[in-house]
Amino acid sequence: MADETWVKENWPNTKIRTVDQSIADGVNGVISLSRQADITVYFPGTKPNGRPALIETPLVVWLAERLKPKLLVGSDVVAL
Repeated sequence: MADETWVKENWPNTKIRTVDQSIADGVNGVISLSRQADITVYFPGTKPNGRPALIETPLVVWLAERLKPKLLVGSDVVAL
């Protein structure tokens, strides 16, 4: 899940699409989501030889309005 304004600012050419509605239950209650975007994020890391590396990860994100963390990453992405 990502903040829609943040996505538009950082990936200005991404296409935002309307999809079937989904419900998310969070700290602030239940919200309805119906918009998604495809983005690519980069995570810093280290190669086995100790050299720095970037991991490129394409994501399909649900868009929410005024999401304070800007991007919520699930454990499936963290396990890369």
